[in-house]
Amino acid sequence: MPKERKELTDEQLARAASPETVVVRVPLAVLWDFDSLTNLKRQVLDRLGCTACTSGFDIRWKGAREFVVNPAKLEPRELIEL
Repeated sequence: MPKERKELTDEQLARAASPETVVVRVPLAVLWDFDSLTNLKRQVLDRLGCTACTSGFDIRWKGAREFVVNPAKLEPRELIEL
């Protein structure tokens, strides 16, 4: 039995033709943990409105390291999420 073809709305077609860029900054440890990254992707897709696909979105996953500077000594310190 052939699959039923889904018709896209004009809005969906426009979004697919010109995808919205979404940047997700992720702690480096999460990028190397398959289960954590998969769970995070599911949550991001849910917030974007569709947990099943990325249609219309150009999602860029970037590993992030953050530093804060002690203003008195001008020394950087890396923030580490636990």
